[in-house]
Amino acid sequence: LPLLGVAVLTTGCLSPKDDRSPFYVVAAPADTARTAAGHVTLGLGPITLPEYLHRPQMVTRVGENQVTISEDDRWAEGLEAGIARVMRQDLERTTGATQILIYPWLVTRNVQYDVEVDFLRFEGNAAGVVELWAAWRIRDVPTHDVLVADEFRITQQAAGTATSDVVPA
Repeated sequence: LPLLGVAVLTTGCLSPKDDRSPFYVVAAPADTARTAAGHVTLGLGPITLPEYLHRPQMVTRVGENQVTISEDDRWAEGLEAGIARVMRQDLERTTGATQILIYPWLVTRNVQYDVEVDFLRFEGNAAGVVELWAAWRIRDVPTHDVLVADEFRITQQAAGTATSDVVPA
């Protein structure tokens, strides 16, 4: 009987609580002009992120070698999937490609060019500065030749330091 009483009392502590955490998604900018349609099928990916970003929690950089992980603010989808979705939308509007397929695609699809992106950083810091640093390359899929490769590093000041300000930046 005493064990039954303890079990009943502790069950309330183990039951799931309402999760009121805010969830965020990566979104494409709305001001991108659409390019005229072409006759090219692009492949997008693979897109890679540093391992420390493979989690639903938001990551904030606090120093060159230190990050914090929020238990309250989370991504509503896998970050790689969200980035791929937004990049696909941007490429559809800006390249005029007939079709953009996200990696991995079927070998039977006639993909002429592939855009691969390796993100080296993709986070904000406590001051609301967001850093995006990535290396990219465009390959000719039939020949496997790299046509162009480069990297870019962008920093942008968010409207504030709250996660709801940092995510759009």
